[in-house]
Order: sequence, then structure tokens, then C-alpha cells
Amino acid sequence: MALAPEDMDFISNFSTIWAVFLGAVLATVGGFAATQIEWYIERRRRERNAALFFGEVLATLHLVLNFAANSTKVGDPYGPVTIRMFRSALGEVDIYNRNRETLYDLRHPELRARIHTLILRVSMTVDSIFDQTNTMTAIGEQLDSLQQEMAKSLAATATQLARRIVRSELSARPECVVQVAEQAVETLLQSARHIVVRLHPDDHALVASGASEAIAARGARLVADASVTRGGCRVDSDIGGVDASLEERWRMAVAALGAGESWADATPAASGM
Repeated sequence: MALAPEDMDFISNFSTIWAVFLGAVLATVGGFAATQIEWYIERRRRERNAALFFGEVLATLHLVLNFAANSTKVGDPYGPVTIRMFRSALGEVDIYNRNRETLYDLRHPELRARIHTLILRVSMTVDSIFDQTNTMTAIGEQLDSLQQEMAKSLAATATQLARRIVRSELSARPECVVQVAEQAVETLLQSARHIVVRLHPDDHALVASGASEAIAARGARLVADASVTRGGCRVDSDIGGVDASLEERWRMAVAALGAGESWADATPAASGM
């Protein structure tokens, strides 16, 4: 039986409605996915900024309390210089208090609690120094003890913050290994020959394309080596070598903080770095 003209109109209208419905569904799904990706990137950015901010506050507190502890051993233990150092420490505490809501940008509750506890201990101890002027000797001993504990706690906390930043950078910018390899090769003397740059297999292509000129200029050879952790390299030559592995650079960085935690101890097995 032949279709009437009005039947063709119905089929045409139905096709149009279906196309509109399908387009709306696709637009909704695409918008939702874009929103989720944007939210994730923004959260990572806020977490990185928070880690840098609190790392700077804690490092400054450590430095100021160190100066204060040393100034108590010269001249008047609690003279104007020492008092100024303590006031500077309270200034850093005030900066922390004004930005405390930023602490929640750090995802790990244990790390947030640790940072907040350290700030409270510093604030309470320094406040007691101003309040108890007639017990300066006892407070001086308390300050020495606090300074030692702060040094250990701050080193551990700063190491945690640094580790999170390094992991984030390695994940977000794996091409950083190119600069590491170039600097490692440039460190060798110009007389070095038979230069071999050992890299993780996943980094080999990045360095081969990103540092080809620097590598070719020194006549170096790139070798994929699974024993090298991503983000680092080792350079060998006939007159010596350069260890620019992630483990060695991490060891030197944490040593400056007074910590001895190795990258292998600091990194969970599941992280892959």
C-alpha cells in the first residue's frame, strides 16, 4: 500500500525530533565530561599552590626560630633582637591563620593535621615567651627543645610536601627529563669520550627528540635502561660519570633539609616512580 503525503511528513518530523534528541544527549554528556576534567585540573592546581604556600610558611618559621634560638646564646638571651625574631615568628603564624582555609586544598587529612599541629605548637610556645617574662631560663630550655623537635618535624613535613610536588611534576611534565639529560651531559668535561646516557625506556623517546642537538654535539649515545627510574638518567664516559638519577637528586635535596629518607623509602610501590 502506498504511503500518503501526510505519512511522509510524520516520518520526516520523527527523524528531526530524533536528531535533536540525540544532539542534546551528546551535548549534555560532553558538557559534563568537560566540567569534570576542568574540576580535576583546577583541584590539582590548588593543591600544588597550597603545598608551595605552606612549605614556604613552615620553612620561614624554621629559619626564624633558628635565628631566635641562636640569638639567646649571645648577649642578653631575650634582648631586642630575640624578641624581634619571636615577633616575626608570630607574623608567620598570622599569615597562616589568614589563609588557613587553603589548608583544605591538600587532600591528605593526616598532612593537614600535622601542619596545623605544628603551627599551634609554635604559636603557643612563642606566646608563652611573651607572657612569662619572669621564667626566661626555663623557657629558653623549652625553646631549645622545641627548636630540635621543629627541625625534625619540619624536615619530615617539608619532605612530604616536596615528594608530592615532585610526583605531580613528573606526572604532569614528563618532558622535564630532557633538561635533566642535557645538564648531565654538559657537566662532563669536554675531553670526555664514549658518552652513554642511560634512561628509563619511557623517557628514551622524549630525550631523543627533545635533546637531540645537545646529545649529538657531544657524540653521546642514548640507551634504554629499565633500572633507571623515570625522570632521571645516568651518564657514563671514559673519564667518569654523572649520576643524575631521581634517587640521587632526591638524596641531595632531602639532605639539605636535614632528612635522610631515600626516594625508594618515600615512594609507595604502587606509584611507579
